[in-house]
Amino acid sequence: MIASLIDCHGTGSGALAAYRAENRAPDTLPAFRFVTASLQVDYLKPTPLGVELELRGKIVELKGRKVVTEIIVKANGKIIERGRHRDLILTGEYYKKLIASQNRNLVSY
Repeated sequence: MIASLIDCHGTGSGALAAYRAENRAPDTLPAFRFVTASLQVDYLKPTPLGVELELRGKIVELKGRKVVTEIIVKANGKIIERGRHRDLILTGEYYKKLIASQNRNLVSY
């Protein structure tokens, strides 16, 4: 679960950095799409149950198609996990195929 949270937060942080790098508002078209290239998680302390978790992302590198983010997870104000997340921005033919397949799967109500 923690790895999934770090993965999701890393992609979101990377997307925001990519939009800012192009001086665009988030969610403007064409949309950025990412794939996770690597994910490293260090479990520093046991994750407590029943408490709110805080995640913070810091962009370490944004170069070409690559975005590297460091994520920390806190519980009760203490860092309990640390992650390093690397995304690749999809471009070219693969991106076009992904968008086309998503459009075919849309359902109108």
